[in-house]
Amino acid sequence: MITQSLPKVSASQEESAEASDSKPMHFFLHIPKCGGTTFSDYLSRHFPRSAIYTADKSIADYQIHQQLKAAGQISSKDNFRLLSQRYVESMQSCDLIVENHFEWIVMQSLVKSRKLVLYTLLRDPRERIVSHYKHLRRIPLDDSKGLSHDQMAAYRLARELSFGEFCRQIDQFYIWSNFYNLQTRFLSSHHLNRVIWSQLGEQAILEDALKNLSRIEYVADVKDLNEFARLISLDSHWLPPGRLGALNAGEHSSQTEADLISQVPDSLVALDQVLYEEGLKKYAAWREKVLQKATLELWRNSHQRDQRFLSEDEWELNFEDELFGDNFHGREGKGKETFRWMGPDRESHLYLPVRPGVPHWISVYLLAFITPEMFSKTTYFINGREVAPVCSTAEGCTVVTFAVDPADTNSGVVELAIRADHTTTEYALNRSSDKREKSIAVKRVKLSLHPPT
Repeated sequence: MITQSLPKVSASQEESAEASDSKPMHFFLHIPKCGGTTFSDYLSRHFPRSAIYTADKSIADYQIHQQLKAAGQISSKDNFRLLSQRYVESMQSCDLIVENHFEWIVMQSLVKSRKLVLYTLLRDPRERIVSHYKHLRRIPLDDSKGLSHDQMAAYRLARELSFGEFCRQIDQFYIWSNFYNLQTRFLSSHHLNRVIWSQLGEQAILEDALKNLSRIEYVADVKDLNEFARLISLDSHWLPPGRLGALNAGEHSSQTEADLISQVPDSLVALDQVLYEEGLKKYAAWREKVLQKATLELWRNSHQRDQRFLSEDEWELNFEDELFGDNFHGREGKGKETFRWMGPDRESHLYLPVRPGVPHWISVYLLAFITPEMFSKTTYFINGREVAPVCSTAEGCTVVTFAVDPADTNSGVVELAIRADHTTTEYALNRSSDKREKSIAVKRVKLSLHPPT
């Protein structure tokens, strides 16, 4: 039952921030155990250290606050409000907020004076709880001395109890505060303790968190972290990030992940699950938008290709020209015989210009396979949906052709994904000294408004 309405950022606050001429502040809403350390490192490379509100700076602010509290200058009633205020005042001069675990309620105070670019990473709620539990059990005893009282209590329980028993300790304050629908609470407009949670009601809390999620420009599942970083760089005109290394990779437990995940009670994650699934939808829509925008911009910059594309019923891409895709090795061959090997990863993408609202046929000319069995095990996807090809041969190539539904062409760009069963090297096959991981050699792609004859 909803017993209390939630506060909102006023229109005047939003307008004042939008009217500001200052450059935006980038704020990473860092939820624990959701890949945030790695993502903080990625964001930080684009800003000088002096412009970043780092964990060190937030720790220094926290220590000053604790000293004032110990001196009796801060009451328990005002504790959270004054600590948040101290953080916000220190953040004002920075352009990037990363590393520490600041919730929506802290960010909300910044919108009054700065334009904000918001980021967050979500994680399957059950996986997040398992990861947090494992993290507590991994902390060496010597390092536990630096934990807060609440952290120490959770640390001791994780050491003493099995995972299933640990999850059943939800009535313990330190378990509730760190494990109960944590992702929803991070996106809440309230500082939610159990009393306020009960007063507001779960439906109002969820609606508030979902609304706040919709305001975050950059949202992804931690499983998509590498792609997420590449797309942010593309959207922000930053240099490509390369593959990110996990800064807190963790360790594997002797008990399987699936067994632990199955033990997480629904009550611990019910709201987080709704939020997480909405985040997946938001990421998919944003991803498509970024890729389409980038591809269309590239095609519009090629006047000659635009004219051919607009006037003819058939056009093609070959690897003598620019590469509108990813996961391909360098050019080989010459002229119209130029080709590229897919690799080093298993899945490659090509972004193909199409005419909106009409059916198309895409034919991909595959010159070679690293192993013969790969042909029958390769899968293909149009805009993320698996499709079955019609196979033929031409020009010494295996040709795979796909019919594209008009609904898939509305944006003017189609994403073709080719997923190989495996990769290997010529060196491993004792054919040459070539140690590149590769799978399929692609020669060209032909697009047509008419089915092949």
